[in-house]
Amino acid sequence: MKVVLIFGLNGACRRAELSSLTVKDIEDTDKILVITLHDTKTKKKRVFIVGSECNGYEIYHKYLRLRPKHVKHNRFFIYYNHVGINSFAKIPQKVAEYLKLPDASSYTGHYLRRTSATFLADSGADIQTPKRHGGWQSTSVAGYIGIYRGKQDISRKASAIS
Repeated sequence: MKVVLIFGLNGACRRAELSSLTVKDIEDTDKILVITLHDTKTKKKRVFIVGSECNGYEIYHKYLRLRPKHVKHNRFFIYYNHVGINSFAKIPQKVAEYLKLPDASSYTGHYLRRTSATFLADSGADIQTPKRHGGWQSTSVAGYIGIYRGKQDISRKASAIS
C-alpha cells in the first residue's frame, strides 16, 4: 500500500491509472523513478518522478524485491492477481482506518489525486501547476483545493475550542 500512496500522491493518479501501470512504465535511474502514465482519462501521456523524499525510492525497491518475478501479466501492482481499480479505491479508506482517522469511509480512491493537488497548492504553486501535474483540463482542481482547505480550517477551529 505504501507504494500506491507514494505513486498516487506524486503523480496525482486516478485509480485507473494506477491499475493500468505496467512494469515497463517505470524507469529506474538509480536515483529516481521516472513513471509514465500512458492510459489516462484525457488520453495525454503524463510523466512524474519519485525520488528519495519520504523514502519513496527505497520503498519502491522493497516492493520490487517482494513482488514475484514471474507473473502472467505485466501490471506493476499485483495481489496474486492483477489489482483492479476497485482495489485502489479502497486503499485510502484502509489507511485512514489504520490511522484511526474520523470518518474513514470518506477517504475514497479519488483522495490521492485531490490531496496531491492540495499539496502543490499549499507549497505556493499557482492553479496551472496542479492542472498540468494531474492532467486536468478544466478548473475543477480549484474546487478540490478549496474543499480541502475549508475542511482544514474547520478542523483547526474545532481543535481550538476544545
